[in-house]
Amino acid sequence: MKVLLQLLREFWLPLILGTAWTVFNFVDRPVSQWGVRAFLNVFGPTFFFVSWLVAQWYRVKKQQRVEDGLKEIQRDVRAIHAPFLPCRVFMTLHYNATDNDVKRLFAGQEGYRAFGPDRPMPPPPFGLPPGVTNGRIIHPGRYFEYRDSVLVGAGLFRQDFPVFNSIHCAVQHTVSELSKDRTAQAVAQNDPLLSQPSVRADLYFGGRPKSAESTPSLKLASVLDAQQIAAAHALDNNVFVDRFQQLVPEPADQPRTWTTSDLKGAYLRITLEFFYLGEISYLPRESWPRMHNFQLWLGPKGQHVFAFTDEQLALQIVRDDPDPVMRGDANSVQIVFEYEIDQSAYSKCLVASAGNG
Repeated sequence: MKVLLQLLREFWLPLILGTAWTVFNFVDRPVSQWGVRAFLNVFGPTFFFVSWLVAQWYRVKKQQRVEDGLKEIQRDVRAIHAPFLPCRVFMTLHYNATDNDVKRLFAGQEGYRAFGPDRPMPPPPFGLPPGVTNGRIIHPGRYFEYRDSVLVGAGLFRQDFPVFNSIHCAVQHTVSELSKDRTAQAVAQNDPLLSQPSVRADLYFGGRPKSAESTPSLKLASVLDAQQIAAAHALDNNVFVDRFQQLVPEPADQPRTWTTSDLKGAYLRITLEFFYLGEISYLPRESWPRMHNFQLWLGPKGQHVFAFTDEQLALQIVRDDPDPVMRGDANSVQIVFEYEIDQSAYSKCLVASAGNG
């Protein structure tokens, strides 16, 4: 019965078209010209030609299904080796802080107001060897640059990361890193320089959305209890805060398995939101943060890192939240960064890590 149904499905169209073409050719002929041979000469070639076309249609359709199935298998295999989720964010936030804000956070920490043209160069390991007046001293994650025995610059870097937008600033008096105890204390006191932003990531894997109402392919949002300040440094009044934040998908149960290759051609919108409340946690507008680093650590162990460059991050916008939760003395600040990941950016920004993220 199944064979009969399959035959009917494949040959009903050739049968109808062959019959119609035969009738068209004989309807205006005299009956004397009708005959079995004449019918077969018209119906036969038509029937078999249309049958061949239908067979090609089914063959191509079946081949397409097979290719789609293979693509799905390949996607699942890639998902095993290069999954997109879970996703963590690493960012370096840059604050142009006031003297009072730097003093409040870093006073008493090693390197705070420890340098200057009126002070002698410190001995090694923070100063140059005896008899040397110009040069650079490199420590894990940072360096000091001297000219004529005076500190003129300093920088930050991370050798434990596969990629990192390094930092260099002209410096006169302060090169300091916040201790873990002081960091925990400042976070508990809601210090505005260490305030925890909420992070949203909207990804459109089909490319730039056609309208503002378009639904993202994947929505990710930060979890408040899954944030970690990795480091906080002051280079004079430039404060740099490194932090990790876990992002979770919305909804948690995704319709398919996303991979790092889905980023190719995707359009990404990142939104960071900060909340500063009057005198409790006040930060002047000129000190509002900007992103110096922004990276997506992808996979259970951060096997791949998608890191944006300085040039790309220059597109970010720092603004007042257009839809703030509170008004008055409260300040709601947004950092919005949008970027379309073309083939060049995908190849340049996606790197493999040691898988220890």
